[in-house]
Amino acid sequence: MLEAFRQNAAIGWMMITMVEGIVKLGGVGVVLYDSWKHYERGRVMAIIFCILVIGLIQDVCLGFLQRIITPHAVAALHAKQRFTMQIPEWLVKKTS
Repeated sequence: MLEAFRQNAAIGWMMITMVEGIVKLGGVGVVLYDSWKHYERGRVMAIIFCILVIGLIQDVCLGFLQRIITPHAVAALHAKQRFTMQIPEWLVKKTS
């Protein structure tokens, strides 16, 4: 459940600027859109960087919370990934 919440939060941060830019009632999306329209590229990059940092911090905090609340789910996910990954034969170094 927490993994789905983490994924939805990431998608939400990605979509918030688009939705606010379309609605134009205020928010980060409007500031971003107006800055882009007026060729304030430094401001646009700063806003995108802030969204990136906030999203990364939120993802790390939710991952930490997930490991504390449901350690068995995290262990099962890692075990599943370990057994499903297979290295192609051409990538393995052959010893004779």
